[in-house]
Amino acid sequence: MAEEHRRRPHALLLPLRGQGHMAPMMNVAFRLANHGVTITLASFRKDISGIRSKYAKELHGLDFHLVELDFDPEESSSEVTLFGVMEGFRRGCLAYMEELEADKQAGNNIPSCIIADFFYTWTEDVAMRLGMKCYVFFPSSATVPRLYQVVPELLETGKLQWREKNKNVKAFDGVLDIPGVGALKYSELPLFVREITGRVLAMNPGNRSILVNTFYDLDSKAIDMYNEHFSSSESGAPKLYPIGPVITMPTDTDLAFNGTKDTEGADCMSWLDGQPAASVIYICLGSMARLFPPQIKQLAQALEATENCRFLWVLHKGKGNFESLEEVLPPGFEEKVKGRGMVTTGWVPQLQILAHSAILGFLSHCGWGSTMESLTSAVPMIAWPQGADQYLNCRTVVDEVKVAVEVVRDAEGIVQQKEFERAFGILLGEESKEMKMRSQELKAKGEAAIAPGGSSERALVQLVEEIKSYSS
Repeated sequence: MAEEHRRRPHALLLPLRGQGHMAPMMNVAFRLANHGVTITLASFRKDISGIRSKYAKELHGLDFHLVELDFDPEESSSEVTLFGVMEGFRRGCLAYMEELEADKQAGNNIPSCIIADFFYTWTEDVAMRLGMKCYVFFPSSATVPRLYQVVPELLETGKLQWREKNKNVKAFDGVLDIPGVGALKYSELPLFVREITGRVLAMNPGNRSILVNTFYDLDSKAIDMYNEHFSSSESGAPKLYPIGPVITMPTDTDLAFNGTKDTEGADCMSWLDGQPAASVIYICLGSMARLFPPQIKQLAQALEATENCRFLWVLHKGKGNFESLEEVLPPGFEEKVKGRGMVTTGWVPQLQILAHSAILGFLSHCGWGSTMESLTSAVPMIAWPQGADQYLNCRTVVDEVKVAVEVVRDAEGIVQQKEFERAFGILLGEESKEMKMRSQELKAKGEAAIAPGGSSERALVQLVEEIKSYSS
């Protein structure tokens, strides 16, 4: 029995803090655990406390271990950058890795592999020291690892040029056609590629196998181009495991990630219950983006002017954008749209909203989590990317699978009222019927991918078998 337990496959998961990274990593963890893999997940105390509270039912009966790390920078300051969080996590993990190293030397069992968020570029060295296999998790589309993979080649061929070595690249005119990614303007490249290219070179998965939150029918071009980079006959060649759609778990539909309920979410659902079927445009730009008064005014005026448009608008406060809605909405706005529009500043249960029969479309920032939730709910989109990988995702939903219409900024970076009105008109008109049909087809393909025998389920089983091989 002891020998059987010793050989049980065991994975150490290292997620990045934040809903868009933590939630899909938890989904992956539970799927692996349900395939017989022992899971150890390490994160800061605050995150682990939230996981214990939120996922108590799902954790019950599984071989699932949670490790609390020290050095959480947010315990001492509320103004912490992403890089500050990453450095605190690295310090906490290195201390934990010393414990694992001592356990290994003492002959105790330790995980046989690490599955780390793609931001944690240092984990490969740690894994090698401990004799573990290292996988990279991308909670994104396959275009992101494909872009990171091809950046060195673009620099070598001069299609991208250094402005300052290992720091940033020169701006270019027109578009750059990247095989497996698409045609991108300079402004559409993720910030990491434009301004911190040296870090992108480190983010290139290289010879590490990767897990990606996508499925083949959605992302075939990027997946094929990524895999063509390696020889399939080469022994031990890295693999791309498309294991998606990895979407928000049922637990996440009624709780924010910090484990607190929000009554505004319930109010939104009650309001939707009173709306006609397929009539409401849901507007939400994720948990990070903030709109400021000039842009809020343009969107509000478009909603007010489009009298046949019903809407649920999640308008987050923060970063000094406003204190109250009265400051930024046009005079009398809420009274004028009463009955057909609702504005909230709180957290909402997005997956439940997208699944509601009243929803017609989704005006989204194109974060990959929101994009996958929209696709798996068969909801057409208005694409309004704000940064990061969102322009890549925008190209996927607008140009590749054609389930979205894009709104375009003016020279000052503002989306004007008339541009919003154009997009609303498309969603409310005949053109949206084809987008809805394609959305329904993609939903069906996504469901088939994770069903027994589906492409993503086969990839997950293959991954589990590979993890088992390192544990024997």
